[in-house]
Amino acid sequence: LDPMPAAPLPAAPAPVDGEAALEAARAADAAADMTEAALLLEGFTASAAIAALPAAPPLATPYRRALWRGLTESGFAEETPSGWRMAEDQPLPPPGEIWRSVLAEQPRLALDMAWLARAAEALPAALAGESRAAAPPPPEAGAFARLATVMEAAIAALVAAWPEGRPLRV
Repeated sequence: LDPMPAAPLPAAPAPVDGEAALEAARAADAAADMTEAALLLEGFTASAAIAALPAAPPLATPYRRALWRGLTESGFAEETPSGWRMAEDQPLPPPGEIWRSVLAEQPRLALDMAWLARAAEALPAALAGESRAAAPPPPEAGAFARLATVMEAAIAALVAAWPEGRPLRV
């Protein structure tokens, strides 16, 4: 076989700068500040674990160890030579109180909060080794709506900066 010269490849288009899209996403995310709700939700999960772990059978599962480690890193538990134990001074209110606080502050998260409440109720059974299929969060949940708003801002900025005449494939 004799090599045959090939036609040159067309020049690759210049890359599109995505920084404007990222900045638009950051701005949309900051506009819907949920810092306080996020902190309360962290407290809710810790409080639910604190309530469920002592009553659960002492199975050495990776999930159980991860919960103990997470509580230890947050100062709610400690590892001793005889095993894990809760810290003496628990500053967290019960999970139900935290849950109601988040719902009062962010009513648009009602579906998300219902899903989290079901997860907290199922935690003792999960720690006991019972396997249950968990439903995903509902598509109408507030977290998905917020994510859609952030993605919409990023995509709009990307499309606005897209070179005219260059195909945009989605």
